[in-house]
Amino acid sequence: MSDLRDEVDALLARRSLSDAQLRALERLQATAPGRAEDAPPGAADSDRDGTLQGRHRSPRRRPRPASARRLQLPRGTGRLAAAALLTLLLASALWLTLPAPDGDPARAIAREVADNHLQLKPLQFSASALDELRGDFSRLSFRLRDSALPALAELSLRGGRYCSIQGAPAAQFRLVDTGAEHTYTLYQARYEPERFGDMPRVAHGETPRLLRARGLSIRLWVEQDVLFALVAD
Repeated sequence: MSDLRDEVDALLARRSLSDAQLRALERLQATAPGRAEDAPPGAADSDRDGTLQGRHRSPRRRPRPASARRLQLPRGTGRLAAAALLTLLLASALWLTLPAPDGDPARAIAREVADNHLQLKPLQFSASALDELRGDFSRLSFRLRDSALPALAELSLRGGRYCSIQGAPAAQFRLVDTGAEHTYTLYQARYEPERFGDMPRVAHGETPRLLRARGLSIRLWVEQDVLFALVAD
């Protein structure tokens, strides 16, 4: 019986020693750098196997907080934002330097035909009557009209050329008075109210609108759905 008791005591002593060793091992693992739970899956198995893949595998990166991920921007976003800001600043500066529109299409037309009159570009067609020019202006989408304005009856036609008024195709005619002392330019374009605005109609008894631009006198009116502009020195 004493021999059996000695064997039991020896077994209990060995068991208590194993528990102490286990607790000591856990404390060492808790304080040692590079805990096993931080190692990538399979690293321990690879180390036990002694393979190169286990020894050289890089540690797994911890995921970044969601707030940090939201702050990340795609590469090159900063340069794109800077370019967009520069474009906005340039557009704002250009807008500030442009003259404010007066909202009156007639004034824009007067400035344009006055500039054309001062340039006095060479004639493309020579003629002394409008009928002689109708075939030359075949590219226009309207028929050239004779005007009933009395002032035009005293002027002589010299010829014409293609031009435009506010982007619309037009014809420009060169006229001179009886003594050939003054030069006039007459313009015709298809009348588009949305483009040219409201214009007086001679057939309704309305007087042509008189404006000044570039030191010149300009008369604007409508006859037979055609816009007329007469520029005088």
